Amino acid sequence: MKTSSRLAESSFFLICMVVVKNSMLNKCRFIVRRGTAMSAVYSLIILCLAFLVFLPALSGDILLWDDADLITHNYRVKYFSWATAIDILRPVPQFGMPAFALYVPLTELTIAAEYALVGEYPALYHLDNVLLHVLNTLLVIVFIWCLTGRRTTALLTGLFFAIHPLHVESVAWISERKDVLCTFFYLSTLIMMERWQRKQHWRWFAGAQLCGIMALLAKPLAVTLPAALMLCDVYKQRAGRWQIWTQKTPLILAAIYCTLATIYQQHAHGAFTTRDAGKVFVNILIACHGILLYVVKMLMPVRLSPIYPRPEVIYLTSPVTVTAILLTLSLVLLGVAAWRRWPNLAFALAFFLLTIAPNSQLLPAGLNIYAADRFFYLPGIALLYLLALGVTQLLRLPHVRYAIIGVLVALCLWWSCRTWTYTQVWQSDFTLWRYLLTLLPEWEIAKNNLAIAHQIRGDRTTAIDLYRDLLSNKTEKIALANLAMEYYKTGDITQSLYYANLSLQHTSNDFYQGLFVRAAAHVALRDYSNALTDIGRVVELEPLFAEARLRLADTLLNAGSTNASVGMFWSYLRLEKKDARALARLAILLETTGDILGARDAYSRLARCTDNHSTWYRVGWLSLRVRDFTAARTALERAVQLRPKSAQAWSDLAVVHREVGQTNRALEFSAYAQMLNPQSSKVLYDRACILATSQHDEEALLVLSNAICIAPQLRVSAQADPDLARLRMSPAFLKLMQQATSIDP
Repeated sequence: MKTSSRLAESSFFLICMVVVKNSMLNKCRFIVRRGTAMSAVYSLIILCLAFLVFLPALSGDILLWDDADLITHNYRVKYFSWATAIDILRPVPQFGMPAFALYVPLTELTIAAEYALVGEYPALYHLDNVLLHVLNTLLVIVFIWCLTGRRTTALLTGLFFAIHPLHVESVAWISERKDVLCTFFYLSTLIMMERWQRKQHWRWFAGAQLCGIMALLAKPLAVTLPAALMLCDVYKQRAGRWQIWTQKTPLILAAIYCTLATIYQQHAHGAFTTRDAGKVFVNILIACHGILLYVVKMLMPVRLSPIYPRPEVIYLTSPVTVTAILLTLSLVLLGVAAWRRWPNLAFALAFFLLTIAPNSQLLPAGLNIYAADRFFYLPGIALLYLLALGVTQLLRLPHVRYAIIGVLVALCLWWSCRTWTYTQVWQSDFTLWRYLLTLLPEWEIAKNNLAIAHQIRGDRTTAIDLYRDLLSNKTEKIALANLAMEYYKTGDITQSLYYANLSLQHTSNDFYQGLFVRAAAHVALRDYSNALTDIGRVVELEPLFAEARLRLADTLLNAGSTNASVGMFWSYLRLEKKDARALARLAILLETTGDILGARDAYSRLARCTDNHSTWYRVGWLSLRVRDFTAARTALERAVQLRPKSAQAWSDLAVVHREVGQTNRALEFSAYAQMLNPQSSKVLYDRACILATSQHDEEALLVLSNAICIAPQLRVSAQADPDLARLRMSPAFLKLMQQATSIDP
């Protein structure tokens, strides 16, 4: 399993390195070749700013919001192998629900590779997001420069893109890896296709197709990529040739596949319904509201929010609605009217409207929002380009040039400070949800997630208060289940059972969180029959919910079903392979039931996880009992490496060498064990047996005498032990047994 996992990681990183080489290094050489040294310096400064303003993100946590589903609760990520890698690529996965109910296999693969390296340590995930943003900044500069030939405008666009506060959500939130990754490959595709149109070399075309497919696999937003390529062709007046259409065929087919996979997964998990999609007029109004917000927040990025709640009722006569409709129509009409006279303006507006369309809620995807900062990341390039184009034009006016430079510097400083400050909001669940509650005091998602954060920290009183406040106006099954769990942890089983039953009132026993906590309450009340029913249903509903299997194993053990409990322990450990506590409990259970081979297997797995002396010694001792001397020798040698002064381990290692015929080593090790602990009856008895089988009768009798003096009950073993058969014929042995009997009748 480990070998296949490493091979999968190596293959994945090799592909990424090839893509980065084709999409980045060649572009950097293109900039240096076509530009000046000063332009390269400016680009480097902008890239440094892009990294510096997001430095607070590097100390951020893994959030409960989506990050848990992507990383900590994602079976394919936690147990990355060839099988799970293939499952990530399947449109209908077998190992649990896909992250975000979206088809984002490349995003999951990058997270899985990182998890294999650092586990749940968040710094690497955040660092990669920030580095991708830095690379995207470079690609923005290259794209604008390559497409328009305007060097100053390209640099200004890159500067605005690097530091804009609306990008915080995409960069500082691990779950938005799909945003920065998709944008990286999206822009690489546009640049490579532009280069191919000029050079007509096959490598540019192949690289563009590969990057385009990668963009689609990173996020479904890239379904607009074929249309964006066509838009670039129209802008460059290349749309009349037939080849222009056929060049997009592979990407069009890939876009269709990814779209169908995404629609299926969204529909399968209830995020997309035809009922919501049928509200065409309402959805158009929502889209207009979103466009208005993006334009306003781009210029004035204040009161940024993780959530912009979708209004329950939209009034046509509302000033905001009227403004949103007029702005959207103006952008569309201005783009059409300006196409011949101001193609740059028309291209930017068309690019913005095209790339914002998938996230404009024209087809609602289960999100109770009308906009999000993360949706602006790629489409915002067009609006930032227009801003940069306007600034460039104003800088050509001598009498206002210095005023414009002053305003530009002030604007960049303000945006940079806003980005730095807002990035700190995304550092933890506490900072994020407390910030949101200052904007939306009654927002239920914020209260629920903040309560869960307190619950994880162990602040149960605050968590209970937040849950009660959340439930004061409405009944929410998840909050009820969480509240039930908190009462269970505080020992109030009656209240726990009450709230668990409330959470299950309208779900027909299909709400696994409520069933799970109710089962725990039943166990606390020793009602094992109902507990088994509830926890068994949880396992049916969520086969990859490992903790439910562990709880079922405990419940079966308490109910007296030892064999079934052992089977469930093994079932749990197939999901959580490195749970040392569960392995130790299973090993002890198997040993007490007499399943020596099973206990040895469990101890062996535990030893590979913990690598401590006591576990390796247990493996060696059990292997010695079943006469597997090779395994016993390996385990005991590791035990004495970890604890060189362990007399028992040296003594058992001596026994192993005696059994395989290495008498001299056996005598040496047993003597060393006796030196380490001369008062251990076991060590002395083992040495006596080794001496007797080596025909050192006198010394064997002396050592055996010392052992029996310390533990007189050993006389029973000595009278039947085949290793002492020679000694039993000696009068001295009979005298020793008589003395031992008088000492311990």
